[in-house]
Amino acid sequence: MKKLLILLMIIAAPAWAAEPFTPAQEARIKEMIRETLVSNPDILAQAVDAWQQ
Repeated sequence: MKKLLILLMIIAAPAWAAEPFTPAQEARIKEMIRETLVSNPDILAQAVDAWQQ
């Protein structure tokens, strides 16, 4: 049990230590997502199909 707890802490540590995105990074991420969806509308169709199932 102790080994499992240590393993879980090692795996999760990078997520806890991650810095939050800056506003500029957030804006760029949103822009990239928008560009991707506009360029590939089939992604949205696939998402709707999966949601309806």
